[in-house]
Amino acid sequence: MNKKTKKKKSPNNFKNTVYAIQLLWRMSKWYVIGGFFVQIMNYGVWVFDTLIFAKYVFGSSEMLRSFNEVMLFIGIMLGLYAFSELFSTCYYEWVYVKKMPEFNEKLNRMVFEKAVNVDISCFEDSDFYNDYTKAMRGASNHIIGTFNNATRLVGAFLSSLYVIYTMFSLNVWIGLLSMLPVVASFVIGKVMNKINYSMNMELVPDERRIDYVNRAFFLQKYSKEIRLSGAPRLLKKSLEESSSGYVRTKLKYGPKYMFWGFLNFALCFPIMFEGTWFLGAWLVMVKNALTISEYVVVASAAVSTTWMVKGLTDAIVSIMDNALYIDNLKTFLQYKERIPEDADGLPTPERVETLELRGVSFRYKESLPLALENINLTLRSGEMITLVGYNGSGKSTLVKLIMRLYDPTEGEILLNGIDIRKYNLKAYRRLIGATFQDYQMFSMSVTDNVCMGNDVGSDRKSAAENALKRSGVYSRIMELEHGMDNILTREFDDNGAQLSGGEAQKVAIARAFAKKSSILILDEPSSALDPIAENHVFSGFVELSKENENGEKICIFISHRLSSATTADRVVLLSGGVIAESGTHAELMEADGAYADMFQKQAENYIEVADCGEVMA
Repeated sequence: MNKKTKKKKSPNNFKNTVYAIQLLWRMSKWYVIGGFFVQIMNYGVWVFDTLIFAKYVFGSSEMLRSFNEVMLFIGIMLGLYAFSELFSTCYYEWVYVKKMPEFNEKLNRMVFEKAVNVDISCFEDSDFYNDYTKAMRGASNHIIGTFNNATRLVGAFLSSLYVIYTMFSLNVWIGLLSMLPVVASFVIGKVMNKINYSMNMELVPDERRIDYVNRAFFLQKYSKEIRLSGAPRLLKKSLEESSSGYVRTKLKYGPKYMFWGFLNFALCFPIMFEGTWFLGAWLVMVKNALTISEYVVVASAAVSTTWMVKGLTDAIVSIMDNALYIDNLKTFLQYKERIPEDADGLPTPERVETLELRGVSFRYKESLPLALENINLTLRSGEMITLVGYNGSGKSTLVKLIMRLYDPTEGEILLNGIDIRKYNLKAYRRLIGATFQDYQMFSMSVTDNVCMGNDVGSDRKSAAENALKRSGVYSRIMELEHGMDNILTREFDDNGAQLSGGEAQKVAIARAFAKKSSILILDEPSSALDPIAENHVFSGFVELSKENENGEKICIFISHRLSSATTADRVVLLSGGVIAESGTHAELMEADGAYADMFQKQAENYIEVADCGEVMA
């Protein structure tokens, strides 16, 4: 995400609260309806118990009420208690238990979908991970907390109005004293929330590093390096530094938080309780301004007033606290992508004829130099292009632009003469089958790992089988206990297959072979393959380029091994973000330029290895 250098504006507490309740309403209406009713009912019973009940019972002798009247009143009171407790229990045991997992699942899905849809550049920005972490940190708890505090606010507000009115009706000074928790909790609580929020936000980078170290020690993909290198020492050092930073942040904010917490407690409880009781006793015994029954009401109300008014102010303060976190979630969910995944547009053509890069330049950030500069390149169906060049020359960046993971900084990319930005994005990407050098195996069946939810035809297993044969790994897969139904990785299944690097890479390559696509891209797909396996894959790649139900494919092959370039229709050499040379292998070798130099050096290495083998033999 783009990070502004200017100071972030304070979140709008009311808007964020409404936003949180709207999210919850869309996902679980009954929880919202029941929650408001439960809070209002509970506070109503509380007011009835502490004020009306006490005043009625203890004032019965003064009002000359009969025994039957008092018992009837007590019976009504017990009935209200029973109904309130029964309703609350049913609500929390049925609605909460049933609806909350649904809400958590829907919220997580919403956040995950957003994470999938945000621009790919976000994943290359550490600030994005901080924002994402802040958004995910207890998102569900903060939304539920916001709603619960909103319902508590309504219930506490209505009951507090009645309680404070009663206290003022008995005595103005008692009424004023009962307002003390309001001022203390609101003012001090707001300060405490800011301290707590600042502390939690400052902890995010250290918590992320601690979490990373924890993952590095137990994830399988790190296991070999962990055991065969000095990485554990470095990771432990990183853990120590992050833990020390975590402690420093806690110590930085802890004393201030404790001070304001103690002051809040002192003003809300001892001073309020003792102050109200002593003032009430003085008014009864010295001034004769209150009756005994009224004093009982004051003494009872002193407790309920403190808790109700504190409940009111705590709800307000908690809403402000949660609003800070809800603001992170809302900012994340409302992030506007530069390339929206659901962007509509023109339907894609049934037959792809050409893909043209016209004056294309690109930079990842304004502060960085151009990664590609003034690229002019036309790719035609049935043509096999091999992109070559040293690391950092711009090969992967170029195919990312073709896949529209990024848009050019300058220039345009045309599919059949139309700017690809005008096409429906998802439909355009469905035209592309790709395998990346940083592929991943998922903990699911071999068939699912190959088909990946793509359009591969009605017979998924047959499509996966053909793709695995093309990539040269089918026979190995059929050796597994359950063949193509075997689960890969042991993340969740102890019987899952743990493929070698080369075998896994062939499965990844099979994904591109299985997908019905008009543009096929293999980005360094053979890094873990031996030369024979690479030649097999490349041959299958060439054959596939001629087999497309809607015409021939456009095929792009990126490789550091220049042997693949010898049979390509065209070789494009990138250097420093520009096209340095372009032509067939024979033409470039005859030109005796940078490509010829690269090819000859690789060939010399192979010859030297072969010679060494003969000598050793």
